[in-house]
Amino acid sequence: MRRSSCGPSAPKRPLRSKDKIGVAVGKVVHRYKMGKHFLLEITEGGFTYRRDEARIRKEAALDGLYVIRTSVGKGEFAPVGAVRAYKDLALVGRAFRSVQQGTGSGLAMPHSPATGRPVLAVSAIDWRWSGED
Repeated sequence: MRRSSCGPSAPKRPLRSKDKIGVAVGKVVHRYKMGKHFLLEITEGGFTYRRDEARIRKEAALDGLYVIRTSVGKGEFAPVGAVRAYKDLALVGRAFRSVQQGTGSGLAMPHSPATGRPVLAVSAIDWRWSGED
């Protein structure tokens, strides 16, 4: 196990209590979202950490696999159709981003006079038939 301070360089007033050290370490773990890969031991004078090798290996074995859940019954929709629909979501996201940026079809987003909301359906349909794939 390695000993570490809670930052790039040792603070002028080092953290001594278990609670304060835990809060500081928690901020870093939360920021980088990697806490599940480390085993932490927080004591009154500092903390130590080490990599959770078993968990890292387990997650690496699943790397690249996806689970797609649908609310459609088993007989109504083939698994290939679920995958195709999931991949088509990327097209919808790209269309939405291009409409937001005003680069999709070269049109500004029209607004409904009644509600003031953008009329995205027209722009998205226009993008789909514009030949961008």
